[in-house]
This record gives sequence, C-alpha cells and structure tokens, in this order.
Amino acid sequence: MQNDLDLAEEYFGKAAKYAMRQNNQPEDWQEAIDLLKEAVRLDPKHARAHMSLCMCYGGIMDFDSARRHFEILKREIVLALCRIIS
Repeated sequence: MQNDLDLAEEYFGKAAKYAMRQNNQPEDWQEAIDLLKEAVRLDPKHARAHMSLCMCYGGIMDFDSARRHFEILKREIVLALCRIIS
C-alpha cells in the first residue's frame, strides 16, 4: 500500500508529462496543475511540485496563483536550510 508521499511523487511524475510538452496548450497546463495540486495536497512540503505549479500557473497567466506557490516554495526552502544548519 502506498503512503501519501509516494502518491504525491506519482502525481508529480504524471504532471511532468504535461508540463514539459513543447508548445503547451492551456489544457496541458490545466491537467498538470490538477495533478500537481493533488501532489501538494498529499505532501504540502513537496518543493518540486510547488515549483512546477509556479511554472504552470505562469503558463496560463495566473500570476497570483504562481506567486502564492512561489511563496510556499521559498518558505519550505528556508525551513529546510534552517534544519540543515542547526
């Protein structure tokens, strides 16, 4: 049985197939966003998923959502660095 972190990584992998396509269409970005949102629901600290959400939301010109995930990403990076140096 898979745990939430494994499932989050699975959703992230599926989203990458849509996000990394050449000449993405809005529906490609939206499919990636839906998968990435599920990944961060399962693992709110999934930094790569938040980074990818920034890119995908930018792709559909939703800059407020992109900024929101960028802020989450920044916070998670700072917290990770604090754990490393303490």
